[in-house]
Amino acid sequence: RSGAGKTSLTRLLLERWPLDASPQLLALDSTYPGWDGLDAAVEDVTRHVLIPHANGQQGRWRRWDWS
Repeated sequence: RSGAGKTSLTRLLLERWPLDASPQLLALDSTYPGWDGLDAAVEDVTRHVLIPHANGQQGRWRRWDWS
C-alpha cells in the first residue's frame, strides 16, 4: 500500500542493523517502469538483483526516471 510506512520502517531497521556488513535499501518504487510496472519491476529485480546476490554475485538495477 502506498504511504503505509514500508520505506520508513526499512530505514529504521537499517539504522539498527546489528551486523558488520550493512544491507543496501532498494525501494521497489524506484524500479517500476511506469505506473503499471509493478509486475515488470518484480521480475527485473528478481532476475538482476536477487538471483545474482543468491549466487554470490553483484546485482544491478536501474532507477526509473519518472520525469
